[in-house]
Amino acid sequence: MNRTSRLFDVGRRIASLVVAVSIVLGLSGWAMAEDEEKARKLNESAIKAYKDQKFLEAIDFWLQACEYANVEQLIKLHKNLGLALHKLEREAEAWYHLTLFMKRAPGTDAGVAKTVQELEESLRKLHIKVRIDSQPTGATVLLPPGDRMHTLKTPFAWWLPQGEYGLELKLPDYKDSKQTLRVSVDGTDSFTFILEPLPKTGLLKLVGKSEGSSVRVNGKVQGPIPYEADLLPGKYKVEVHYASGESWSDEVEVKIGRTTERKVVFGVAVKPIKPGRPSGGDSTWKWITLGAGVALVASGGLFSSIAAGGIDEYDKVNQKYAGIKSASDPQYLSAYIPEYNAVWGDHIEPYLNTSYVLYGLGGAAIVTSVSALLFMDRSSDADTTLGLVPIVGPGHAGACITF
Repeated sequence: MNRTSRLFDVGRRIASLVVAVSIVLGLSGWAMAEDEEKARKLNESAIKAYKDQKFLEAIDFWLQACEYANVEQLIKLHKNLGLALHKLEREAEAWYHLTLFMKRAPGTDAGVAKTVQELEESLRKLHIKVRIDSQPTGATVLLPPGDRMHTLKTPFAWWLPQGEYGLELKLPDYKDSKQTLRVSVDGTDSFTFILEPLPKTGLLKLVGKSEGSSVRVNGKVQGPIPYEADLLPGKYKVEVHYASGESWSDEVEVKIGRTTERKVVFGVAVKPIKPGRPSGGDSTWKWITLGAGVALVASGGLFSSIAAGGIDEYDKVNQKYAGIKSASDPQYLSAYIPEYNAVWGDHIEPYLNTSYVLYGLGGAAIVTSVSALLFMDRSSDADTTLGLVPIVGPGHAGACITF
């Protein structure tokens, strides 16, 4: 019975796996079919534009179709693009697409082959055929003049007149690379650009007293100070133990492409001081903020004063309709109330609302600037600190809040 149950359980798991794979394949197939349909419709729009001799519009539709096409559709799109570009005498681009068509098409198209030969003969008069590659390959390259049709993948060949060209290479997980392409008759006709990978780690660095020291990162012994290690981004518990019995521990955050440094002195960790402007050199913005806050509050008072002046307008309305003794008077709703509300809407409410806004902004600016002047470190690049106790203890450590 147990054997039968195990066999049943295995069968059930296999069935579940088959169903899951079928769902994934079904969804993938559906997405591919949807993309193929988009490519087909864009191709139809391009053909219609081409027949109407709207060649630029047709080219744009075909380029969009290339983004969704399957392999078979893409072969035909390259042919269509090449012939349309040939119509516009954009020979280098026409050669590129027709050459791709010739390489990928299952058979030989004599008409296209003849056109490619004619294009090469024409291009050789003023152009040089260059090959552009990258390490690793597959980088997207934007060639001048920067049209979307010039976005190509390495390696590829292209025709360019003599001169200097700026191009940019992009590849996921690698730094964008801007390069200069120098094309001349007596120069090279093959260019390979080395791409620099994006950093995936950060550097943790500990310096200080070395004798008898032992560094641990997340509990694992690493070695003595000085200590350097490339670590994945994240937070780490770092400890330094000395043979003398002294120890220090801290939680440090490692960021991609950044160096996190701590100086350990007699068991006390000290962050490296960042270079900043001379003391007091960054206080200008604080005083400007304070002045702006005071000006805003004063402006709020002015608008409050104007709003208060609207009371005189209320008195004028009351005097004008002093004869009204009750709400049943015909003039009460037809004249008195509308004029009374108009005074509020025109002479009081806008100025009152404006004063509230000005008070709020001014108050916030004053609080911010005063807090900055009182508590912020005067070095523009240093961490902001507020000392709580005098500097005491080993290594002249002190307690502070960092924010």
